[in-house]
Amino acid sequence: MPLVKPIKRIVVGAKVLRHPKLPSNGAVEHPTKCGTIDRAGMDAETNDPAGVLIHDHQDLFDPVAGSFIETLAECAARNAAIIEYGWLSADPTPFPLFSAFQKALTVRGYTLHEFVTDPVLRPKAERFVYDHLEQGELKPKIDRTFPLAQIIEAHRYLESNQQVGKVVVTVP
Repeated sequence: MPLVKPIKRIVVGAKVLRHPKLPSNGAVEHPTKCGTIDRAGMDAETNDPAGVLIHDHQDLFDPVAGSFIETLAECAARNAAIIEYGWLSADPTPFPLFSAFQKALTVRGYTLHEFVTDPVLRPKAERFVYDHLEQGELKPKIDRTFPLAQIIEAHRYLESNQQVGKVVVTVP
């Protein structure tokens, strides 16, 4: 069994879709929304759904957590996995018990430490990344590069959330 499945598509919420750089980078394919999102699941500034939404999807990766997990659980397919890899929300993250029972959902946390600290998994993970980089299947996207002398500008750019891809700071 592979460590991960190669990504076939990326699905994003409506707020993210308006970013002008996404279509030109091929990042969005068939964005969809699941059901009706109430005010609790809406972005306060834009009234757009927050997070990632796709109906009947098997793997949902959520960097936000918080109460939106309940909406993700409603959108998930039977036997789906909801993987929480961040906690950007300050709100508590409830366990979606009813949806979990109905759909046999798996909800789990993930950090990179699962691989980097495991002497068996780390070489497999490294090989996966190296092989897919060599085959051109993983193409890291660099949004902007800043010299170290412009570290303040780089930090401000990151805070603006305008980037699509990585921001690199070069050291002389």
